[in-house]
Amino acid sequence: MKWFKYFFLTLFHPIDTFYLIKKDRKELSKLAVFLVLFAAVAMKIIYVYTVNFTLSVTTAAEANALVEIGIILLPILLWAVASYAVMTVCGGESTFGETFTISVYSLAPYIVCTPITIGLSHIFSTSEQAFFTGIQAAIIAWVVILLFVGFMQSNGLKFSHALGFSLLSVLAMVVIAVTFLLAFGLGAQIVKFVQELVAEIKFLLR
Repeated sequence: MKWFKYFFLTLFHPIDTFYLIKKDRKELSKLAVFLVLFAAVAMKIIYVYTVNFTLSVTTAAEANALVEIGIILLPILLWAVASYAVMTVCGGESTFGETFTISVYSLAPYIVCTPITIGLSHIFSTSEQAFFTGIQAAIIAWVVILLFVGFMQSNGLKFSHALGFSLLSVLAMVVIAVTFLLAFGLGAQIVKFVQELVAEIKFLLR
């Protein structure tokens, strides 16, 4: 139960919470972490299909469930992998399990505030679009700040060092994403070539 308690403590006492996660990293609860991640994905899907369409960038009719899930999962997974990889090279203190747990728990503001933004979307008019967008930006900023604080706390870094290593981690995220896209594109081309080759062979053997 303490891991679910940590989820709510992340909202109000992030530094203390991340210290406790680091302290208890040998007892990390995979169930709690994946339930939090599932809650974030569920909130994203619920938001897309229930928010007032006049204030939403993407309507329910245009939404792609896989894309919406990726918007939540990919940044967190990339950050966890990239930041852990950077700090492994640079002598960080955090384990991957700890890094991943803190990254996922940093989504707490998004999970808690999304139902509120959904409700507000049905109260605000289109003239208040800028204010509504500002609220969403503030939630994202809150998540980013928690990611930074968790990164700094889990690796025992000073602010300036944490800022520098965070920028390196973001660069590593870009490199990983580009590498994956290139590999995916190359794989698709190879599959297409093989399919065309097989089709040519079948045609010649007729």
